[in-house]
Amino acid sequence: MIRKDGKMFSNVINKLVEVAINDTHDKLTQITLKILNTFIQLFLGVLIIIYSFQSFLLWSDEKSILTNKIYIKYVEKYINIANDFAIIGYKIFNGLLLFGIILLLVSYFIWLVFETVGKAINTESFFIGDFLIVLSVGLVFWSFVFYILLTVEVQYKKYFIVALPMVILFMVFLNVITKKINAMGRG
Repeated sequence: MIRKDGKMFSNVINKLVEVAINDTHDKLTQITLKILNTFIQLFLGVLIIIYSFQSFLLWSDEKSILTNKIYIKYVEKYINIANDFAIIGYKIFNGLLLFGIILLLVSYFIWLVFETVGKAINTESFFIGDFLIVLSVGLVFWSFVFYILLTVEVQYKKYFIVALPMVILFMVFLNVITKKINAMGRG
């Protein structure tokens, strides 16, 4: 809960500074990534709610909601912003997915070089290599998630509320099938 005097924001800053001063870079990376993941998940949740609400409205054609002054003044504006984001967003996240894969390969190479150099001069680990790998894996994952979400919204606007769970179930099904095929190939 956010207090009016700004204590929560200053507590988060104090925690980050405390970790940066007292703990290792791994701990700082974990806390930073947890905060970023939380913000991304909140944004993703808001988008899913907006697109599901729009899907419900298109599907049910509720006149009482569509003619409501509050809906027309506030909600419709944000739905239009989310739709504009979906139209351009799925193209952007498709490109970011490819960029994330390339960054992962480059990050692995950088990590390998820094690990080799670190062993040669007897140091434990270099921060930049580990951080780049974690960052690129996160970029690949979230780009894929946003690409799927926005593609489903653009292609199935009216049936988004049903299509998104179906696409997720299809992905899980594909994952299970590939694991079984992989196990049969090894067995």
